[in-house]
Amino acid sequence: MAAFGEGARELLRNPGFEQGISNWRHDGFTMQADSTQVHSGVSSVKCTGRSKAYQGPSQEVYVTPGGRYAFQGYIRLIDSLDAHLYERAMVKIRFTWKDDGSVTYFTVTVRPYLSSSDGWVPIGSDFAVPNRGKTG
Repeated sequence: MAAFGEGARELLRNPGFEQGISNWRHDGFTMQADSTQVHSGVSSVKCTGRSKAYQGPSQEVYVTPGGRYAFQGYIRLIDSLDAHLYERAMVKIRFTWKDDGSVTYFTVTVRPYLSSSDGWVPIGSDFAVPNRGKTG
């Protein structure tokens, strides 16, 4: 995930899983480095045992309200679910606001028709962080 504009920089630590799964969270499922199935570089991440649609690799990053950012990655399904012709992949961001601790979820992008036969497919988009300026 990168910031737009002058001085744009990568915000994710270990964004391509080249150092295994360091800096990534994985709650409620198994996540492991995989050097046998890579899009580029020497490693990818393999997630198994997910029981909830929202489970996936995550990181905490700090963004600026009103700022513009971009997320780009690649995804590959190993197996399709039984009785499903296609699967859906989604990238969501959870904002926790410093001013009051409230939480907002934002969908960055959705790939609605993925199949294990597709191989590696790009997933990503740019987005603006909601501006939570206080008045009065």
